[in-house]
Parts: sequence; structure tokens; C-alpha cells
Amino acid sequence: MSIVNVTDSAKEHMESVIAKEGTKYVKLSVKGGGCAGFEYDWSTISDAQEIQEGDEIIPTGDGNNFIIGSHSIMFMI
Repeated sequence: MSIVNVTDSAKEHMESVIAKEGTKYVKLSVKGGGCAGFEYDWSTISDAQEIQEGDEIIPTGDGNNFIIGSHSIMFMI
């Protein structure tokens, strides 16, 4: 079971970003900073070797994936 539920409209949006960028992955990382103490960093990655151990991988369809960085999971929960 995944730690987040990705809605159909969110999957569609991620699929369009993936297609536009020519990648296979959309990644969300939470970092210190920003007005509320955290900054949300969205990125695309094209190589599975960029996936870190402990990252949460959520399939979005067509072999593409939404990834939550391992250090960001506790903030997402």
C-alpha cells in the first residue's frame, strides 16, 4: 500500500509532464526553507539510477512513476 493516493487527474497531469520532458519519473522532495519551514521541490528524472534507496515509487501508468524522496516521506505523512 502506498503512503499517498494519487487521483486520476494528478496521474494525468504527471503523465503530461513526463511526456513533455521525455522522462519516466516525476519526483517530489521536501526540503527545509520557505515561508512555512518547508519547500516542495518537483523534478523529473530520466534514469532509474537516480532513484535513491528508500524512495517511495508509485506507478502512474504506461511504465511511468511518481517518486517521493526517502527523506521526504515522513513530511508527507
